Amino acid sequence: MLDNLPLVLAILLVALGVRLTEAKSFQAMLFLTANLGFFFWYWMPSIQVVNFPPRSLLSSFTIRDDIVADAAWVVLLYHFLTVVTIILARPLLTRPLKKQSIELSVGVMAWSIVASTFGVFVVRFATEGSGVLLDILAGRSTSREFLTYYNISEGATQSLLALWDIVNIAISVFLIAFAVNRSKLLSFHGALVSFALVLSFLGSGTRSILVLGIFAVMAGFLFRPAEENGGGPKKSGLRYIYLTFLGGVVGLASTGIVARFTVFRNEEGDFISNTLFNNNDMFRELVFIKTYMMNYAPHDVGREVYNFLQTPFSFILPRFLGFDKEIPDHLISFNQLRANINLLSGQGNVFPGLVGDFDMLFGVAGPVVFAAFILAFGVAIRSVSSWIPSQSAMMAFWITMCANLLISFRNISGSLALIALLLLAVIALWSYVVPRPRQAVA
Repeated sequence: MLDNLPLVLAILLVALGVRLTEAKSFQAMLFLTANLGFFFWYWMPSIQVVNFPPRSLLSSFTIRDDIVADAAWVVLLYHFLTVVTIILARPLLTRPLKKQSIELSVGVMAWSIVASTFGVFVVRFATEGSGVLLDILAGRSTSREFLTYYNISEGATQSLLALWDIVNIAISVFLIAFAVNRSKLLSFHGALVSFALVLSFLGSGTRSILVLGIFAVMAGFLFRPAEENGGGPKKSGLRYIYLTFLGGVVGLASTGIVARFTVFRNEEGDFISNTLFNNNDMFRELVFIKTYMMNYAPHDVGREVYNFLQTPFSFILPRFLGFDKEIPDHLISFNQLRANINLLSGQGNVFPGLVGDFDMLFGVAGPVVFAAFILAFGVAIRSVSSWIPSQSAMMAFWITMCANLLISFRNISGSLALIALLLLAVIALWSYVVPRPRQAVA
């Protein structure tokens, strides 16, 4: 069985890059996101595939040593070109900004997002009765028992409900990052927005929502400006009350996780192994592609590439209302072969992972196109955020978009463009409506 040399080289590559990357800049944040994406979705599960080949969670297939080795080196090439591109693109990603610093209050936003999230929660399960809502909150049931996951929207109602949910999640993650940046996560409003995100998780049963929140907290602390470190709540008894409140929110998330793995046993193994090695195992999907889809050729290369590049924008086009959403042919072929799922008429899906996507569509040119894709994302986010009038809001915007990029390593997020435009609109409205003091910043 293949040794772990590609993984070791990847770690050394990251160690070198960290010293070359400017701290607390968008370049550093994009660098962190790309590396976390490769490690969480590919390198971490590869440890199990390489050393302790697992039985497939979907359908068993022969895991050949030579193909595993080939897949590992392919991932390393994608990883290498991506981080080198980010490092060399420093002039594009770290240009200094002169702007006005605006102090924004999170209070109204916190209450609004809690109310909106609870609204989705109630509407989504209205036909099931109030008892179901209480059972989900108490951990006696899980939302996945009552939800149906369609690949193509059944109509405008389902589409708009999905959009409403996306809006709530994006704003919740943004507000969490904003609160951390302002040293106010341990506050009443910080706990409120955390509760809103957990409520979204309970209403969907999708663990990626929690990953978004964890990334927001982690990146918020790592990239918090030094001058803001002392700006948090005073150390008083209230701080411990807020900590208790936040602990209750974490406990509520735990009930959803327990329900997912006890009440609704749709996955093998426990939560930790599934989260760290199985559910995130895009490396094994790449091995599957290398084993069974080596001769795959797009039916129409131009159309497939167009569909793939269009995916991040699909939620802001009129077709979002549900009547003609295109699915790239390579995803249809992969799902049919991998799990006998017809994406056009069936329910549920499996993902080849972002590297698998690029490998099927672009072949040997995949690593270069992938690096260009990550760079284009970074330049676009860095550019459109230049007008945001608050340093903390700009940092929270960066964190929210990078969190969604991290999730996109599993499957490219169909709401990337929507989330960017949505947050920019929210920040503009927030800055205009909420009274605030200004202070010039060099």
